[in-house]
Amino acid sequence: MKKLVATALTLVFISALTTAMSAEEGTIVTRLDHDFVVAGATLPAGTYRFTRDIPGSQFFTIRSSDGHPAAFVLPMTFEAAARDRAHLTLLQIGGVTYLRQITTPRGVYTLVSPRATKPIGTNKCEAMSSAGTN
Repeated sequence: MKKLVATALTLVFISALTTAMSAEEGTIVTRLDHDFVVAGATLPAGTYRFTRDIPGSQFFTIRSSDGHPAAFVLPMTFEAAARDRAHLTLLQIGGVTYLRQITTPRGVYTLVSPRATKPIGTNKCEAMSSAGTN
């Protein structure tokens, strides 16, 4: 049931986004109506430009046209399949919106998934990430 709700909310966020491709392939300019989390940082609602500044690299730069802080993202995976339409995939978990994927005509860049909540009563230790997202 929780997966169904998360999937439904994701689809709602995707349909609410208005994205536009610039002449430069791989750049997305969009207005996000909600705060969102990416690379461990929460960015406020606003208009953002998602670009790959270095040709051939996987790094994305996320810049705000509203004067908000920028973020640099290194996706976990890349699927090099041509896509007709550029868009972002957002995922909402527990009232927090996460940037999950960046889809461009060059392919799909999947970002780190939010950490699942540990069930109460388990005594297992969690591994710490060296990426600084803890």
